[in-house]
This record gives sequence, structure tokens and C-alpha cells, in this order.
Amino acid sequence: MVSNDEIDLSHSGTRRPLLSRRTFTAGALVAGVGMAGAPAASAAAAPGVVGSAAWRGGFRNALSVSPFTETVLAQAALSDGRLVARTVPEVHRLFMRHGGRELYARIATKRVAPQGAAEHGWVRGLERARLARALGVPFNPEIGLFANYGDTISYQDPPDFRDYPHIAAHVNGPWTGLTLNQMVRVIRLYTATIAKQIRSTGAQVEYWDLGNEVENGIAGVTPHPVVPSPDPAVAYAPPDAVDPAIGQMTIFQLQYQMPEAERIAWSRQHLWPYMAALFAAARDGIRSVDRRAKFSTHISLSNMTTPAVPLAFWTTMRDNGYLPDELGVSFYPTVGSIIPGAPPVPDDRFAVFKDIHLRLRAEFGRKVFIAEYAYPSANGSLFDTPTAGYAINPADQVRFTRDLVQWGRRTDVLAGIRWWAPDFVMGGEPAGWNPLALFNPVVDGTSTAKPAIDAIRP
Repeated sequence: MVSNDEIDLSHSGTRRPLLSRRTFTAGALVAGVGMAGAPAASAAAAPGVVGSAAWRGGFRNALSVSPFTETVLAQAALSDGRLVARTVPEVHRLFMRHGGRELYARIATKRVAPQGAAEHGWVRGLERARLARALGVPFNPEIGLFANYGDTISYQDPPDFRDYPHIAAHVNGPWTGLTLNQMVRVIRLYTATIAKQIRSTGAQVEYWDLGNEVENGIAGVTPHPVVPSPDPAVAYAPPDAVDPAIGQMTIFQLQYQMPEAERIAWSRQHLWPYMAALFAAARDGIRSVDRRAKFSTHISLSNMTTPAVPLAFWTTMRDNGYLPDELGVSFYPTVGSIIPGAPPVPDDRFAVFKDIHLRLRAEFGRKVFIAEYAYPSANGSLFDTPTAGYAINPADQVRFTRDLVQWGRRTDVLAGIRWWAPDFVMGGEPAGWNPLALFNPVVDGTSTAKPAIDAIRP
């Protein structure tokens, strides 16, 4: 998910606005896991929460607090019509009432790593792990391998280990000046360290997510990005000691201008094998702490209209030593051509999604986890280009989601779905993320749940 204020088409000499976001200051986390009563509102309350044994196995309804939750709670309470949540633990209990079975955190290498209204630092990540332990649900950490943030078009910025002195001692000079073998050793040490930190909280981890929308790079090994790092002090640096060709390429050219076959050929030669080595190192570091660890890694579907790129990506990963237990993906069915100069999107993005993931399931014998998903209830966001057969309204926010879940279970393709930032009811102009959230605009200090809060229930 992009949340920067600008995109950078630096090699065309152009900078254009992509998304304007208001930045809110998060309030202090209030302790406790109880909920206060509330007046009736739009969404029906779900049955009570059951014990942790019920979360093991089955379809992953990954409805969870988000990197934005503290920011939201500084401005409003969240309610499902019967209960009001004013603290992070209360918000997650609300999600558990509506089928959420795990608790998520995106974790950067820095202690504190803000990205607009979000926070990705490992201090916040460990808070989330302790909360998962307290609530008796699995913890799902996304180990980003970046200092701040990274996605398919944003800079997958190099890891910064200044907050881990014992790791920083192994990094002589800039990260992007290291060879691949040097990076591999450090990544293995880092992931063993963060795994120990997480395990020390007592949290149960069923899946360790590695990276975020990684088809164009990871851990600073990436071409010139479209969107810069959220940290203005971090400029792009080419990983020349890994492969000088990487710094001579741009993500805009690779993802939006190259023919599919050329994109695949270039990535197979100059990018994906190096990424597989880094992912394998990250996996091995975690397994040195959690020997039964299972993994998921996700790509985006940006400008992918056939199975060719995902098939080539995962084949290259497998052939170079890394194939996760679940193949992850970001799926925003109503995303349009939000990047200036990008090709138009296909009319039926659901059909494209089905075609791609039926092929992946057959080829690799792995289920697919939708690591980021949202469908809007109204227009006004960047994600408001209808897909064939569905409108943008509250009813089809529910209908599309249920159709997706039912298809995924019927075909045995989907392992689960994480609704991205379900609580982020503010941010941006004119409507920001609110149409894609699972709560309505704030009225009198409270945001009430939309019917779609129950749509992922299998």
C-alpha cells in the first residue's frame, strides 16, 4: 500500500502528486482488554470469542489491528454496534468477535519507523506480539527486511541495524556496498535476532511473513523506485556490489514499460536469484530459533494480466532455494492505473486473479494467502475503478468479498485473507482510505462498523 505524498519518475524528470495524506499523532496505548457498551449501529455483533485452540489451522481470517490503529484511536473510537473499542486491545477483541483469528504486525529493522500515519518499528511489533499472547491468538509478524518500508513501487530501503549494535558490527560501510554473500550472513543474523525477540514475548507464530510486495526487490537490492523511502534522509543507492545492472534499471521501466518476456528475462538474470538467496537466509535465521517455522511471502499484482510473471518469479525463487509454505499476494480488485504513464488495467480483474492463482496452485502445490486486500464501499479513494460485474457500494463490498472467499475455498486455492488497514477510517483527501476500511466515517467521535466486517467469514 502506497502512502507517500509523491511518486518519483526521476528518470523522466517528472514528479507528480500521487496521494495527499493527513498525518495524525497517535495517542498513548491504553492498557486493558475490556470493552464498553455502545448504542446500536450498523453491523451485527458476532458470537463470543473462543479459546486459542480454535485458531489453529483452517481458513486464515486475518482481520487484525493495523499499523494505523494508534493514530485512529487518537481521533475516534470504533464500534460494531454493541461494543465500543477505545484501546488497541479492545479493537482487536472487536475483530476477534467478527472472525479475526490472528494478530498482525509489520516490522522494520529500526526501533521506530514511521510512515505517515503508520508505525512499523520493532518496538511496536513486540507490543503487538505481547498483545497476541495476552489475547491467546497467533501472532503474524511481517519481517520487512527494510529500515522503514518498501513495496512494489516504493523503495525497499536497505536495512538499518543501528538499533542492533551486535548486527551493525558486521556491516562495514553502506549496506548497498556489501556483496551478496556479506548481506546473506547479516540477514541470517538479523532474522535470528528478531525471532528471539518475538519468541521471548511468549507469542505463538503460525506463519512468518518475509517482505512486502517483493517482486521488484528486497532489502535494498532493487532498481530505482517510483516512490522514495518515507525517511527523507534515505536516498536510493544502487547495490553495485551485488549487480551493477540493478542500479541502471528503474521499477517504472521494469514494471510498466518492458514487454512481459523482457521483464522476466531481466529479472531472472539480474534480480530474482539474489532475492532468493536473501529470503533463504532470512528463513534460515528464523529456523535457527523456531525449527518448525512456516513462511509466507507476497508479491503484488501490479500490471500483471497473465500468470507469466508470477509463475516465473516463484519458479526462480524455488530454483534458487526459497519457496514459502504459502504464496502471498496483494489484491485490490478496484485499483486503477494510479501511476502516471502506466498501462490501463483489465476490466475483469477478478478473472485475472483467478487465472493466475489457479495456475500457481497447480504448479507449486501451495495455497495462496492474500496478505493485503480491500474493496471500497464508496468512491473517493485511489482504488475506485470498478471490476466487471461489481459496483462500488456497501452491498458489493460484501458481495465481492464473499464471492472471493467462496471461490477460494471451493477451489482450495486460498489459505486466507487479510483485510488491509480495516480500522484506518481517516487519512488523505478527499476520502483517503475510509471507503476501503471496515468502518464508516467518524460521527460524534465514533466510527461504526460496515456490514463487510463479517464478509470474510468462511
